[in-house]
Amino acid sequence: MYEVFEPLTAIEIAMLIILFLGFALFVHALSLFRKLLSLFSQKILFDDGVVKNLDHIGKAVIAGYITIATITCLDDIFAEEKPSILLGIILSCIFLGTGLFFLVLSSVFRSAKMIKEENDLTL
Repeated sequence: MYEVFEPLTAIEIAMLIILFLGFALFVHALSLFRKLLSLFSQKILFDDGVVKNLDHIGKAVIAGYITIATITCLDDIFAEEKPSILLGIILSCIFLGTGLFFLVLSSVFRSAKMIKEENDLTL
């Protein structure tokens, strides 16, 4: 009638904590994205805050994905299950692509900011 669960081992607790940290990185990236949208709504485009937020969003998404993917793979190894390769490839493309997109966008805005500053000086 009732299932009795075994207590968690120290490794499982550590893996859960690291998994929550990975999810916390995604939540952090979302909060930075919200700040970025706030700056954009104020028409602040070429600012150090925009470049910094874009860079941190990209790094947080990539770090969060790597953290969660590593823990998921370790969990599959410890549980002796076969990981889903197709789903892993699709999620890898989505999360790594999103992180790299924000890193490239950060670089583009950094270059645009420098060009804008040069143009402001020549006028």
